[in-house]
Amino acid sequence: MDDPIGKQIEWTNSLTRGFVVVRDFHFGPLRDAIGPLFLCYWQPAFRRLSLRIQAENVPETLAFIRETWKRFLPDRPPQTDFLDDRLEEMYRGEANLARSVRVFSLLAIAIACLGLFGLASYSAQQRTQEIGIRKGLGASVPGLVALLCRESVYLVAAANLIAWTIAYYAMDEWLGGFAYRIDLNGAVFLGGSLFVLVVALSTVSWPAIRAARTNPIDAFLYE
Repeated sequence: MDDPIGKQIEWTNSLTRGFVVVRDFHFGPLRDAIGPLFLCYWQPAFRRLSLRIQAENVPETLAFIRETWKRFLPDRPPQTDFLDDRLEEMYRGEANLARSVRVFSLLAIAIACLGLFGLASYSAQQRTQEIGIRKGLGASVPGLVALLCRESVYLVAAANLIAWTIAYYAMDEWLGGFAYRIDLNGAVFLGGSLFVLVVALSTVSWPAIRAARTNPIDAFLYE
């Protein structure tokens, strides 16, 4: 039906009739499109009781529910579970994937920072005499730090261009498994690039500052 709201629907056994009084909502994983759902009052199908309870004193509330249940069905013990547990089970794969991505991302950042720190230290050592000459000609410490960090900024920018392409296709492929999904926009990639740039500058700034504050005489006597 194009417009089912308010239309009367009859069940196939002609025992149940009802009206569509609710709009579409998710009753399955977000990977699946919203399908047809018939909500009816049919006692033979009553096999589950849904309750909303307060967040306080949950064990006492569950004990009260079980005692009340036993008064009506003493031979059939209740099997209780929580909706949030079912939702967690439904998206357990995505949660494990997110946890793995966080762990490996932190490891990759740590390894990259170590390599970048070594590269910045080596570059500053190779340019010791240049730094001394520039300081002797009146260069300031902030200017020398910017000069030494410029190369790292170029490397980070080039790495971001490569990472954007790979991340876009990987995330678009993963989101394609969901019937309802968000759209990838540049703000996500821009935020990640700014974060990487801050981490990179924080890593290379210490070797650059130490080299820029070196006494020019010591730089002239280097080697």
